[in-house]
Amino acid sequence: MNLYDVAQLVREFLEKDKFPKTCGSCGKVYYSLTQYFDETEHVGKPCSLEADHGHPLQNLGKTYTLSNCTCGSTLCLTSKGMPGGKFIRFMGWSVKESIVRGVALSDVFLEIREEMERQLEENRKPTQVDQEQAVNS
Repeated sequence: MNLYDVAQLVREFLEKDKFPKTCGSCGKVYYSLTQYFDETEHVGKPCSLEADHGHPLQNLGKTYTLSNCTCGSTLCLTSKGMPGGKFIRFMGWSVKESIVRGVALSDVFLEIREEMERQLEENRKPTQVDQEQAVNS
């Protein structure tokens, strides 16, 4: 696995299982991960309570990232519900990268989140075929 693969694995899980997401304070609905990233403001780095305490593969679902809704309330996306095999691949790769590179696990998670945003942005860009169809219309 590489950064692209891990980001895709996490992104696909979030898109399928966590959206739409509704702010409990104002009721705003985020219908997609793209909308969520576009309209919220990240709060800090993504993190894992277990990894911070030396147990990265225990208690699935404790990996999370925080963002502020447009109303200012804090929203949370977690890995809770991610199938065990996918979670193990995600965390295994992340922990290995953290150790090999000598960086905090939260820094690896941040890179994964940034790669997810790049992938979402890339999916938004019109393809060459789209551009040619628009010109010929």
